[in-house]
Amino acid sequence: MAVARTLMIGLLCAGAELLVAEPARQLRGEQNVTEGAIGLEKESRNQDEVLDQTGATSNRSVSAATTLVHHIWPGTGFASIACAGVWEKANAGGYKIASILGSSGGAGVAVILLASESVSTLERVYSSYATAGYPATATDTSSCWGDTDACWWQEQYLNLMGSSAFQRVKAKGRVSVQCSEAKGFYSKKATVLYNFQTPLQAAQAYAASGNAAMGEHWVTGVGWCMDWDTMTISQDGIPSELNTQGYDVWWYNTGSSEVMNLCCPSDFNCPMITTVTQNGYQCIDKMINVGRTNYDDSNLLQVNPWWAKGWSLSDMTATWKDLR
Repeated sequence: MAVARTLMIGLLCAGAELLVAEPARQLRGEQNVTEGAIGLEKESRNQDEVLDQTGATSNRSVSAATTLVHHIWPGTGFASIACAGVWEKANAGGYKIASILGSSGGAGVAVILLASESVSTLERVYSSYATAGYPATATDTSSCWGDTDACWWQEQYLNLMGSSAFQRVKAKGRVSVQCSEAKGFYSKKATVLYNFQTPLQAAQAYAASGNAAMGEHWVTGVGWCMDWDTMTISQDGIPSELNTQGYDVWWYNTGSSEVMNLCCPSDFNCPMITTVTQNGYQCIDKMINVGRTNYDDSNLLQVNPWWAKGWSLSDMTATWKDLR
């Protein structure tokens, strides 16, 4: 079995399934005191708005073809391929993308779809990865400093970003990472990068998010970055300052066992970590179909969970870094 670049986030997700599935109950208790205080404040300020266990609604109605939605796609390795099915059905239903906040696998799917606007392109990229094997090797590493496998992904992302494609990524991409100016795992701070200056910078940022803490990855103008899912770990959503129109926020729970336990070899029952998180690129079409099916499941694709909308930048644990 290939050990994919998402191993570390897979390990995180094994313990974080409940955190992802029931964010309103977690309150970031395993984080530091400041983060816990923010989480408690969020729950207190939203206690009258909770409509079910997660505070989400299931209301999705299109009043016009220009309806915009902010998506949140957490870091669940190759399980995140299912996000492509949600993206496809949302487009067909008249919903357009205001932004996609992604981490790890969710970020990887986001940048491919934003750049190409094509599920078939996403299928091609992941099929190429399945053929290349782990670790995949980039043909040109002159602008890549980091994990070998992450450099392969950086190259794929960069190849997709022509002029108009990059403008879509620049305008709508938000990628969750942890970064520091100097190398070192202990000095990193949770950061959301957006409004990229160049295609290379964007490709580096998304590759850093997808490297699953296998190593640090250089992002020009930022520093050394690596995988970090601030949405799952710290319940950070879309800041009000970046959603002044008040568009809905959709959170797709790809960390649910209903998604994570799929794409398993048929001859035995796999533990969650070793199934789709690591091997989803081996059953791409199946995972995309999972997303299409989940689109109508309000428990998995939630509209405006209490933690995801209505909070300011000062409420966020992560620093949102405008790179322009």
